[in-house]
Amino acid sequence: MDRLRRTNRAVLFASVAATSLALAAPASAQETFKLGIVTFLSGPAADSFGVPARNGAQFVIDQLNKGSAPSPYEKVGFGGMKVEPVIIDENGGATKQVQELRNLYQRDNVDVVLGYIGSGDCLAVAPIAEELKKMLVLMDCGTPRIFEDGQIQLRVPHRRPCRRWITSASSGT
Repeated sequence: MDRLRRTNRAVLFASVAATSLALAAPASAQETFKLGIVTFLSGPAADSFGVPARNGAQFVIDQLNKGSAPSPYEKVGFGGMKVEPVIIDENGGATKQVQELRNLYQRDNVDVVLGYIGSGDCLAVAPIAEELKKMLVLMDCGTPRIFEDGQIQLRVPHRRPCRRWITSASSGT
């Protein structure tokens, strides 16, 4: 039951973040919305946090790309753009994550990055996103220190219809 709760939580985080990212879609003629996803795919946090988060994000992306998400998200992708995930392993420390974030924005040309669990990683990458003037959604940081400098924050409220959809999708009903 605890594993199901963690999986539901990961899917919920991915859903809430993915729907909020629609606001960040660039106003261009591109056909895909590139979403960088950073989570633990190896190491001790992979089984309990990272892999469920990746699976949840992939589920939501698949539903959005098929136009199968519940209303009002039943249109394909974001504004007609297919969502293309670029998934990165968070394991390796803050220095590695700073370089990976730069690569996501500058080499892979992602529109938005969603992720980060480790508090040290969150504290290291946030200033880089600000420096590059790019959108970064910190999904599950282990520290509130990230918000201490008074910068603008976007907090997305919990939506019950989304939770019902996630619960029924994860239980197969």
